[in-house]
Amino acid sequence: VSAGPVAVSWPREHHRSSRRTLFVFCTSGTVHVSIGDEHAQVPTGGAIVVEPGATEFRLSTPGSRTELLLFSVDTGALGEANYPKDSTLHALTEPALVAFAYGAARGFTNAPLPTTPQAAAVANASAEAVGRALNSQWLQPIERGDDAFARALHFIRVHANEPLINP
Repeated sequence: VSAGPVAVSWPREHHRSSRRTLFVFCTSGTVHVSIGDEHAQVPTGGAIVVEPGATEFRLSTPGSRTELLLFSVDTGALGEANYPKDSTLHALTEPALVAFAYGAARGFTNAPLPTTPQAAAVANASAEAVGRALNSQWLQPIERGDDAFARALHFIRVHANEPLINP
């Protein structure tokens, strides 16, 4: 999206919407994001992760020229994230990861729609892989003592490239 001052809200009340993790990239200007009473600012070159949930998402761009990209992925494809408990908005702080993910997400938005079910499956799997990469900084091992089976399942969920693999 490339726009002047704008304000957008997304209720996220529907079950399908509440299961999506949202990534907000800002490539020019500043984006203000809020969930409930929590607020964050995304500067040029920055990105933020919005945890899934039913709380309304609000976004505003105060400047005369702001460029941003919104990218959302079904949370079930991302693995189990251990986000910090004090926030539902999380800044992506690694510039290399932000740049890579922005490039991939921008590619998805500029690509034509898939024309076959196979192409759609590949495109969806690719989008989910980008979401998993962005979310990976919050994926933590499951601590269950010596339970090797639980640790193996967690490793597969975090590192599998094919979301249809179900251990």
